[in-house]
Amino acid sequence: MPISALPAETRIPASLLLLLSRIVAGTMFAVSGWNKLFTDDGRDRMLATLAEAGIPWPAASAPAVAMVEWVLGTTLVLGVLPRLSAAALMMICAVAAFTDGIGRIPAGLGPLDWLSWFLYLPEVPLGMVLAWVCVLGAGRYALWTGRAASPMA
Repeated sequence: MPISALPAETRIPASLLLLLSRIVAGTMFAVSGWNKLFTDDGRDRMLATLAEAGIPWPAASAPAVAMVEWVLGTTLVLGVLPRLSAAALMMICAVAAFTDGIGRIPAGLGPLDWLSWFLYLPEVPLGMVLAWVCVLGAGRYALWTGRAASPMA
């Protein structure tokens, strides 16, 4: 459901929340991607994380994922093709949660404790924020959503 389907009186608050969501999630990814690309510590941590998680070709995957995070995080903040940016970043969250994230959950927990730990992984709520942008779009405060007809895309 695009945000234009909402009643007129709720469009501006919804657009502001979408803008704040895009700024927070996009900035997190842009800064994280930048650090993984352009700092020695960031590159080393990313390479080690991907290798430990069993991601194929970590030496090639690490800079590729970092570049995607940096570029698409920036486009998400700006509101340039936000649904596409959010969808790609949401996939990164899912892969991170189900590879590296699950490895950070202590062994031997009962089902509810395990679920609690899983839901507290930063990738899970971040992925949900990105899913919200995928479903509702950018709101009215975006540079280019790819939809020429509607400023509320």
